[in-house]
Amino acid sequence: MRWGLNCEGLEGSSKAIEAAQVRCPGVQILLHMLSQPFPFGNAIFQTVVCNQVIEHLEPGVAVTCLEETRRVLRPGGMLFVASPSRFNKAERSADPTHLHMYSPRELVHLLSSKGFERIVPWNSPRSFFGNSQAERYFVSLLLKVTKWQRLSASASCIAYKKTES
Repeated sequence: MRWGLNCEGLEGSSKAIEAAQVRCPGVQILLHMLSQPFPFGNAIFQTVVCNQVIEHLEPGVAVTCLEETRRVLRPGGMLFVASPSRFNKAERSADPTHLHMYSPRELVHLLSSKGFERIVPWNSPRSFFGNSQAERYFVSLLLKVTKWQRLSASASCIAYKKTES
């Protein structure tokens, strides 16, 4: 909204909606459970963002959420999913509401199985010896070169809905 974009959101907690409206008056957020069909028509959004959401969903609800996301996206529309990786022990133990954390590979497979294409991992490296720029660069390089998903702190992707011919 700050950049002049039309935004709509779904949230399962009325308290979270109230907090969001205090921070950003006029924000359009509907009280809605992600296990249910989304209250939107087909192919009406260009972008859907699931930022720190999917790890809080049971696997069946995550599948429903992704199927509904694909339904409401326009052909060629983009989905951004940001989540901590199952290998991120700090995140796994820090939040008891993390019901199902995915590895980077599992998230790519899940998105692919739900009909998304051109899936681009957007993972961040774990910190092992500190948080210096040199270490982040080195671990990031290892992550790209080796594909060792255990080095990833996140399981995040950009994926696109297939364009219909």
